[in-house]
Amino acid sequence: MLVRSLCIAVPVALLCACSAADPAAEAANVAEVSGEGGAASDSAAVLPTAAPMHQWIVGTWSFDAYCGSSDFAVVYAADGSVDNGGQEGRWTLDGDTVTETIEREIDQESGNLTTLSAPITRSYTVKRLDASHGVLHFEGNDIPILRC
Repeated sequence: MLVRSLCIAVPVALLCACSAADPAAEAANVAEVSGEGGAASDSAAVLPTAAPMHQWIVGTWSFDAYCGSSDFAVVYAADGSVDNGGQEGRWTLDGDTVTETIEREIDQESGNLTTLSAPITRSYTVKRLDASHGVLHFEGNDIPILRC
């Protein structure tokens, strides 16, 4: 059923690749937040610190070119819960593979969150591009994501 397919499996034409307005400034901000202030002695010093994948993925991610432009978003919580466009459940990470087990979803007719008779399980790979950008690979499609 289309409603139960992954929210990110919308037509690829609706999705836009994202890029930072100033990657060097973004890298400097990441270094400052992580406590790595000070002058950069070489180009490696301005690159964002790479958090482990299970920490990097936690947060809200948009499938659009900017945050807040639509409902095409997924929230991975640190406690393992996920809200993927109105479908809720649990997520796990094994290497670069995310597995979602969806237990509840919004009923399209009533608008209420309902418990599914059987959970939906789906897996996809995630590739980190930088601190705020990634790509999900799901059912043969590469879908850009942007941290909100």
